[in-house]
Amino acid sequence: MNEFSENPTAILLLTVWSEPGTFVLRARVTRTPDVRSSGASDCLSGRDAVLASVREWLDMCEIELRR
Repeated sequence: MNEFSENPTAILLLTVWSEPGTFVLRARVTRTPDVRSSGASDCLSGRDAVLASVREWLDMCEIELRR
């Protein structure tokens, strides 16, 4: 068995900024629930969208950990 199958690892990377002259939160969210699979990346606008993406990632992590 390799170390990943014994210790699943998930990754979430947030890059956050605002556009000049605005106060709108922008973010690139790169995530994977398991480092053995390729990740996904989205560019989001607004706090609610970023939080929803993080929640979705945490849900995927919980599913992977139960396997």
